[in-house]
Formats: sequence, C-alpha cells, structure tokens
Amino acid sequence: MKPPNEIEAAEVENPVAGIDQTKGDFQYKVDYAFDAGYQFLGTGQHIVTVDGSFTHEDQSLKAAFNAGASSQVSNSLNQFRMSVSYFYENTYGLTVGWQSTWGSPNPLLFVPAPLTGSRNGKPNSDSFIIEADWIPFGKPDSWASPFANLKIGAQYIAYTRFNGSASNFDGASATSAANSNFGFYGLAVRAGVTY
Repeated sequence: MKPPNEIEAAEVENPVAGIDQTKGDFQYKVDYAFDAGYQFLGTGQHIVTVDGSFTHEDQSLKAAFNAGASSQVSNSLNQFRMSVSYFYENTYGLTVGWQSTWGSPNPLLFVPAPLTGSRNGKPNSDSFIIEADWIPFGKPDSWASPFANLKIGAQYIAYTRFNGSASNFDGASATSAANSNFGFYGLAVRAGVTY
C-alpha cells in the first residue's frame, strides 16, 4: 500500500464533486479494527456465541475542506458492536446486539437533511438489534446434507440515537426511531463436491 501522500488521483475512493484532485487535494481513510468472539458448543444442544468489535477510522478531508464541504481537514469515526446469540439444537436461534457509532462533529460534512442529515453536525448513532432465526436443515442428519442449507430469519433494528440526537436529529423533526426497521430474510446455500 502506498503512503497517503503518494496516492494517485485515480486511486481516491470517494472523490468530492467539483474537486480537482490532480492538484494534490486528496482524501483518504485509515481504519484500525479489533474483534473478539467466544463460542460455547457443548454437546451441540445449546450453543452460545458472543462477538464484539471496535473500529477506529482516521479521515483526511483536505479536498473536501478546500472545496468548502468539510469544516475541518481531518475527522475520526469510531464504532463498537457487541452481540450474543443462542441456538437450540442448531435449529432455533435468538441474537441480541448493540452498536454505537461516534465521531468528530463536522457541520459541513454532516449537514441537515430530512431523514438522513444531522442537525448538530454529529455522526453519533446507537441502536439495538434483535434477530430470530430458524435453520430447518443443513445439519449432519438433515435432508441433502452436506449439500444444502437454509436459514430463515426476522430482524428488528431499533435506533435510540441517530446522527447526533434522539429527536429532531435532521432539523426536520424526525426522531431516531424513524430509522428503526424490521425485515425478513432467507439464505439458501447449495454446495457441490468436485473430484
């Protein structure tokens, strides 16, 4: 990887509109992350998994700053995630998680806008996640094992803070709960054997 001061204009991931990056106005991000997990398998009847991660991101925003799209030359973001999962006989599961994101206030980068903006210029957000899963087959004694697997689930994400505030976070009276969502999903996997 090249040092940030040697990054060529074509390699910049997220150019800001209207910035002439051939004049040395570059932007880059450097992430540092740590994660850890623990899984109790026991006899396979009761399975518990605990996962956690922390990510820190340093951002160089010289190009955005020079174009008036950032109130500072550098920024930082942090995120912490934690979850605990329980599965019964590798078939029925429940996961509960929490995540928090926080960083440098930047009123020109995080601007007010309905539902997605930040009234106070902060990226700070917190949410809880709850998920229920059903895995009907994919275990050693299941139909078509080990070639087929299926996971069906429902997930709810509840925001308690979004873009810096629990209420009127966007300057248009939206609450953090307006970004909460519920959804269903299904994952099917089919594997083959080659000789």
